[in-house]
Amino acid sequence: MSAVNLLVQGVRPVRAGRDYFWQKLLEASRDGGSATVKELLGVCDPGHDGALRSFLARMYDAGHVERLDDRPPYRFRISKPQRDCPLISSEGKPSQRGRAQQQMWNVMRRARLGFTVEQLVIDASTDDVIVGYETARAYIRLLVRAGVVKISRDAQNTKDKVFVLTGSGNTGSKALRRMRAAFMYDPNTCTVLGEVVAEEECP
Repeated sequence: MSAVNLLVQGVRPVRAGRDYFWQKLLEASRDGGSATVKELLGVCDPGHDGALRSFLARMYDAGHVERLDDRPPYRFRISKPQRDCPLISSEGKPSQRGRAQQQMWNVMRRARLGFTVEQLVIDASTDDVIVGYETARAYIRLLVRAGVVKISRDAQNTKDKVFVLTGSGNTGSKALRRMRAAFMYDPNTCTVLGEVVAEEECP
């Protein structure tokens, strides 16, 4: 087994996915407007027809999107405008996916004096979403590795360590996301081949 360090020169968000679809439909829905699937695909990267149709179906079933026509081509409009895309499962029901990560991030931003893993677990958990100890520890470890969180009081036991979100790391209200990517690496030339697309991992 081999390992490589990737030196990322820059990123470009993929023009597709739940958040992107929502923002584009939100823009189209302003002032009573609407959009067809074809119009939405026109502002997306190629190859996301199925994902867009699945997204619209989920949002329609959950009541967040309305369909304005009886026959194709259907026009769609957001019926419940909000800035962030609702989290809806494939069954059309509210989803908890990514909520634990967001709630931990919210607590970190408020904890000016720092936090332990156990404190993060307690403060980030709600009746709807319980944050596990290992989930919190793994997220903190990733943020420390990224230089976003630092250890303000060290200890031999992880449970006694106090962590704090750095000022430069507190970039906004949206939680930092763990991403994964599969790519082809040529060990002969030490190069990565083709375009690398990273997808979000949610605890």
